[in-house]
Amino acid sequence: MPFHRYIKEKILEPLGMRRSTLNTAEFYADPDHIVPHWKKPDGTVEPSRFPYPNPEDNPGFSFIAAAGGIASSVNEMAKYLNSQIEKGAYPSGRLASMESFEKMQTLHIRRPEGYYGEYGYGYGLGVTPDFLGHKMVSHGGSILVSTAYMAFLPDAEMGVIMMGNSASLPYEDIAESVFAVLLGRDPYEAIPRLAVKRRMDRLTGTYEIYKGIESVRVVKKAGMLYLESKTPFAETLQPLIPEDTSLESTMFYTLMDGVKSPVEFVVHEDGHVDLFVERYCFHKAHC
Repeated sequence: MPFHRYIKEKILEPLGMRRSTLNTAEFYADPDHIVPHWKKPDGTVEPSRFPYPNPEDNPGFSFIAAAGGIASSVNEMAKYLNSQIEKGAYPSGRLASMESFEKMQTLHIRRPEGYYGEYGYGYGLGVTPDFLGHKMVSHGGSILVSTAYMAFLPDAEMGVIMMGNSASLPYEDIAESVFAVLLGRDPYEAIPRLAVKRRMDRLTGTYEIYKGIESVRVVKKAGMLYLESKTPFAETLQPLIPEDTSLESTMFYTLMDGVKSPVEFVVHEDGHVDLFVERYCFHKAHC
């Protein structure tokens, strides 16, 4: 049996996920389907179509759909999430044994440690053993014109499902913030990623020396800060590498041809920020 039909018959239909499908023809036939959007490099978006063939018409493609071929809705994915929390159980039966679901949600392959320490993969699911005192199971992905994310805390019976019709949406930040709120925590205190982003945003902007004779910009790109300089003679873009990855310290350095050069931000009590690059002192002019 082709993969896409197996998933439909053995998982989607038993869970009552009647609108969920790997058949793109069925998706487009649904009068309430989304319009996928392609996010271009300049940040603008435009209507598009799913970038993969219909497995029903291309059986040889069916197995590749496992990487992201299901079209669904948050309401229907909530049924799947509930089945994960219940370890395979659903109102009229069981998808697989509790032991099998427990193995799915157990860390087997470790990846580099993240904000919450140990992290890795179970069977097709990301596993964070200690997220604010709870095991968090999650997975997300993008097919360039749509994205989705699922996360749940099995012991707390909490879950989040999110979907969007374009790419580059901050699902992890949102889901972890939702969990923090449900657990009675302040997201900006409990979620390290939010605190780091806030500290980075505080440092971005245009900096000038005396009377604006020279200026530089600190910009944020792909989770990093960069020092951008443009003059009539040259343009440079240097990564600012933090001495402290949590950015609680405002000491950074640039690295060029194997030579480290210190860069320091000084944040004053009134919120004003100074930037020291080698012997130069820049004052933040505006964001």
